[in-house]
Amino acid sequence: MGTQTKTGNGKRLPNRIEAFSVLILVIAGVSLGSKFGVSIGSVLIVSAVYSIIIGLRCGYTYKELEEGITEKIVDILPVFFILLSIGVLIGTWMFAGTIPTAVYYLVKLVDPRMVIVFAFVVCAIVATIIGTSWGTAGTIGVVMIGLAQVLDVPMPVVAGAVVAGSHYGQLISPMSDMVAISATMAKVDPAEMIKRTLIVVIPSTIVSLILYTFIGFSSAGGAGSSAMIEELLLTIRTTFNVNPLVLLPLVFIMFTSVKKYPSAPSMILSGFLAIIIGVVFNGFSLGDGLTAAFDGFSASMTHIDPSTLMPQVASLINRGGMLTMSYVIILLFCAMMFAGVVSKIGCLEVIVSSLAKNVNSIGGLTIAVIIAAFITAVTTLQAYLAIIVPSELFEKKYIENGYHPVNMVVAAQTIGAIIMVCFPWGDTGLYMAGITGVPTLAYVPYAFFCWGTAIIAIVFAFLKIGVKKLDPSEIAKFEKAA
Repeated sequence: MGTQTKTGNGKRLPNRIEAFSVLILVIAGVSLGSKFGVSIGSVLIVSAVYSIIIGLRCGYTYKELEEGITEKIVDILPVFFILLSIGVLIGTWMFAGTIPTAVYYLVKLVDPRMVIVFAFVVCAIVATIIGTSWGTAGTIGVVMIGLAQVLDVPMPVVAGAVVAGSHYGQLISPMSDMVAISATMAKVDPAEMIKRTLIVVIPSTIVSLILYTFIGFSSAGGAGSSAMIEELLLTIRTTFNVNPLVLLPLVFIMFTSVKKYPSAPSMILSGFLAIIIGVVFNGFSLGDGLTAAFDGFSASMTHIDPSTLMPQVASLINRGGMLTMSYVIILLFCAMMFAGVVSKIGCLEVIVSSLAKNVNSIGGLTIAVIIAAFITAVTTLQAYLAIIVPSELFEKKYIENGYHPVNMVVAAQTIGAIIMVCFPWGDTGLYMAGITGVPTLAYVPYAFFCWGTAIIAIVFAFLKIGVKKLDPSEIAKFEKAA
């Protein structure tokens, strides 16, 4: 059954079988549930109940496990406000004509076959400038999704491109808090951290660009008929006041992102600005503006007969509202039940510590760090911990074997900073699904940058490409500091 470490007060850590069974259950459950149409929420509830049973076996009372769940829910309460604010943002931006106008301009500029790669590049540039993945996806990402919808581009692919591009800055933006944390763990300055990270980011970017370009040109749905595009442009022109001023809500939210102002209040203020613009420029009623914020915008608020709209146009117009985020919020509650219990009983400690033995080569260490980061991300749903925990666990082994800790942190980054989008039970994965309108497991295969970067990190480690070694004096200095 494995070792059973006592933690005091009659409690013990889960043994290895118990700890790994929790991890296997949730991963297998989500995978099989997706295949057979079982709700992720149901899988998470079953996994949470199983974790509670393990916790009771380890000596915890139900009250203590409930406290662990409550602590997790309290930790993510700000996420709920952000999700509701995103619903407000999308609904009111439709009311103002912000999204339709941006799409109108882009349709005239972008070749439909290049929409996917364009979405990745634009989101990557914005993410690098403002340093936030959620802010990027919630602003320019929304516009890219709207553009793809009306041009009949395969939505899972463009959603993957938007999500991947939105997380680009998490690895290389000087504005990113993930870069700052990584630099601290690696004991280097942020500029050096970015320089080392670029060694794996650049090839991952090139591969992503090639794949997105290939898919864009080979996809049968990406061309979009000229008749459909003309109808779209006509619908936008006759329904909304197409002019640059209606883009002010988008400019405002980009400004607040750069300034690092709180996300939720900034989105709400942008929403109010959008309502004013919708009333002034489009002639819509104030009541409909407030309704759009809560229930979402619909064609019935305009002079258009909804039954006459093409599906692509309808999918662009009928969007947003706080209510659209209710499903995401409920799933987050289910996810926190699981994560709260698992964190409380110490499953992560048992699983990760078992990876630290008998690994000494740079290739083996890189794989161990990435696996540890992945398991930390799965069980805690915290991106920061997915970098911090593996770094603390493996730092001594890297130094003992003559490798600079920056190698370790780069490996941890490739998971911690960008892999959270792949978990349909985590706040980031659910947020991105809400933004794009595409289920997490549907866009993940096309978010090449988010999981391909880790593969490149492993390959480069075995080939010793970009590996930074320590000289004897540095080893002594790091060992003294550890």
